[in-house]
Amino acid sequence: METAIQTEATNVFRNAAALGGRPTIDIADLVSLLLASKAPDRDNDLLVEAMLGGKAPLKVIDEARVRAGFWLRDQVPAFTAGNEALATLAHRRGYRVETHFDGTLWHVETRSLATGAKVVVKHLLQGVAGIAGIAALVIRESEA
Repeated sequence: METAIQTEATNVFRNAAALGGRPTIDIADLVSLLLASKAPDRDNDLLVEAMLGGKAPLKVIDEARVRAGFWLRDQVPAFTAGNEALATLAHRRGYRVETHFDGTLWHVETRSLATGAKVVVKHLLQGVAGIAGIAALVIRESEA
């Protein structure tokens, strides 16, 4: 079982409060955290599960919601690592992901099965690229 620790991902709420803001993060904050990742991160996985893993995606979450699920962190799929967890997340949202590694970066195409819209994201980590694509489609489809 993993030990629960505060990392940069879970400290994002403290940073927002210190700047006078509400202790919340939105999908743009999540994508920023993900794109800054150099390795899979369990705290980022928890944020992804809280925002994108449920029945309906959440554009904004607060600290209390993330903390409520923090004790289940070791049971959250490793989305940032990619592979099956990424495919499962995409399937939950009604998307399909196709990945290709060019020797340096992962190229991940995320496509909506309902609308045909697609997003391609390149990153060092397959999971991060896929989650960023899923988040972009969630935003695009919620605005339509």
